[in-house]
Amino acid sequence: GAEKQQTVTKNIAVLRGNIYDRNMISFTKRENALLKVGQNGEIYSSNSKKPSSFRLARRYGSSPVACHILGYLSSDGHGVCAVEKKYDNVLDFGRFCSVKYRVDGLGRPMGSVETFGADDDSERSVKLTVDYHIQKIAEDVLAEYIPKGAAVILDVNNFDVLAMASTPTYNQKDISLYSSSENGELLNR
Repeated sequence: GAEKQQTVTKNIAVLRGNIYDRNMISFTKRENALLKVGQNGEIYSSNSKKPSSFRLARRYGSSPVACHILGYLSSDGHGVCAVEKKYDNVLDFGRFCSVKYRVDGLGRPMGSVETFGADDDSERSVKLTVDYHIQKIAEDVLAEYIPKGAAVILDVNNFDVLAMASTPTYNQKDISLYSSSENGELLNR
């Protein structure tokens, strides 16, 4: 019955501010994931828009840009290298994005899911001199013509770094793929 129902709140992600280019185009949180609360309370990817599904911005997209500039996060959500590490104290909110949902007497989720804190990054962001579009072009050119190398593009008027690309690149969502690789993807040339 209703007396056995409970509300469950679960922390699902460490809140971090965005990293923007010089024109306020975001390098982080560019894609949304459709997630679902499973029968045992686990969170997993879903293609269904059922009431128990919710959207959450992914920190890194499936086609990352500027991974060597941005760096990546540890399993506890702190910056390990590059901008993520250098500005960890600025980007880290010190709290989590959470989901809240009701469960029946057996602990199974029921009804809709509410998210909290997912969009609150306005005060915890970093703006770089890098230009997203120039960075993307530099990375695409390197990937096509120079398998292992680097390119830096500066603004000749003020020497701002507009792009700083290194190949090969890596996917920030799964760093474990590169720990024993001999290709040096994690090396910022």
